[in-house]
Amino acid sequence: MTMSSFTSVDIADSVIQLSDTIKILVVTLDSSLTMGPTQRLYLNLAFTKCLQSFKQIHSSMDYPMAISIATALISSWLDVNSVLVSWTQKNTAHLQRAQHALAKVVTQKSTPLTSTNLLEQLHWLPIKWRIRFKLASSTYKAIHTSNPPYLADLLHHHKSIRFTRSSSSHLLDVQCHNLSFGSRAFRVSATQIYNSVPLHIRQAQTLTSFRHHIIFSLFNLNCLIELLSNVP
Repeated sequence: MTMSSFTSVDIADSVIQLSDTIKILVVTLDSSLTMGPTQRLYLNLAFTKCLQSFKQIHSSMDYPMAISIATALISSWLDVNSVLVSWTQKNTAHLQRAQHALAKVVTQKSTPLTSTNLLEQLHWLPIKWRIRFKLASSTYKAIHTSNPPYLADLLHHHKSIRFTRSSSSHLLDVQCHNLSFGSRAFRVSATQIYNSVPLHIRQAQTLTSFRHHIIFSLFNLNCLIELLSNVP
């Protein structure tokens, strides 16, 4: 009998049915950790709750109000959790199209603008940078406030035996992992992303200052990448 033939297990006289997926908070994990169910959930929220609902009320709003409401929708429905840090480019592309569609509805520009210009005009980070922003912000908060404790306990400052430049750079220890999806763990992905943040931003005195500077940095990086990608 193979493992795939099992449909239930008996524990303490209780029969527990096996499932191909498990839901933890708002994230649905499948057996291969592809995040497919969670992707479908986010897409449904993005298009059904964000885009369609906004189109229905857009005509009754002025431009500043439209931006405010759309930004709130982005934060509440399309905003992604840091557990999606290792999503493939194909998966994030679906969410990115939803964000671009909402941006076009908000701006209603008669002249064509690039997607980057639209998002920059609305001060919206692209999805892949939004994920990094949320994870870096959560890491900064955990380090400086020890909240939430279950995340703060996973983070440790890098300690060097000798005094080197890195020993005074506010770096975190990067945990080793054996499996490919081990890189998705908070203790691994958080430290890698946080260590990639420029030193002057990591030295910010408040979370507000940290978030402000990292958004500016990510916008500049995104614009530079798009500019280089268009060079023949």
